[in-house]
Amino acid sequence: MARRAGGAAHLHQYEERSVDIRQFERRGLSRACSSYLLHKMAAWTLPEPDLQRVTFVADQGDGDDGRTEAIQIALGPSDGLDARRLVEESRRIVLGSPNTFQELQRQTHWGATGLYTQEILIAYFAGVGSILTVDLIRAAMAKLIKPPTEAMPLLVRADTHEAAWHSFEQCLSGAFNCPTPTMIRGERGSEGWSFVAEANGTQFEGTVSLDGRWIHVTRMLNKGSEP
Repeated sequence: MARRAGGAAHLHQYEERSVDIRQFERRGLSRACSSYLLHKMAAWTLPEPDLQRVTFVADQGDGDDGRTEAIQIALGPSDGLDARRLVEESRRIVLGSPNTFQELQRQTHWGATGLYTQEILIAYFAGVGSILTVDLIRAAMAKLIKPPTEAMPLLVRADTHEAAWHSFEQCLSGAFNCPTPTMIRGERGSEGWSFVAEANGTQFEGTVSLDGRWIHVTRMLNKGSEP
């Protein structure tokens, strides 16, 4: 894939795949065979990413409006998880829970250099009887990551108010389909940032770690409403 020269950042390649494992199972394929097909699809085309983000979204089963909580983790090259393995490990965490899977890979660049990113979003069913929680997901993902080094730093930061809000805003957009949230409040604490935001009449609360690696968001239900 050739890289174009130029002085401004622009999107060089955009590829999106949205797959529901149940569509394979409805055709009579076993879960193991369905997972194999997903893994083969996840191995397509782009080089290994410089930055990867995985977002797990608790879905109450009512479509986008049923999404109530999300946790996102950012990973860099020092974590040692290539694109395929990250997909496999992320899906293993939600194994046994109905879920949908989305993956997006893209390249943005300045001039002849480029930054490849991979975005993974898994919306898992979190209704009655589900034992999968955000805390369990965070603990499982924490076992997979390594501290960044000076030679291979994590390519996201949240050490300024602007940077932390940008990360929080990006997470809201991907996890809850909120492209233009409005910040109500943003404060820095000892371990990270806390934000309150509003989008489409819905309020969200969450935190961003100072290193930008972890983002946790909760959709606040209106008084008297149901999940």
